Amino acid sequence: MNELITSLSNRDKTIQLIVLCLGFFIVITDAIIVNIALPSMAHSLSGGISWLQ
Repeated sequence: MNELITSLSNRDKTIQLIVLCLGFFIVITDAIIVNIALPSMAHSLSGGISWLQ
């Protein structure tokens, strides 16, 4: 396992960090968008917030 970690170059580590951060950003952004849209969806569908869950 240590051979794999030590064989990665700084560029590879940077790319992995960027991909990880972008994935985290997408998940958080999706959660924010859904939480903002829930009240509007509940009103449009004539249901409550608990009904949407």
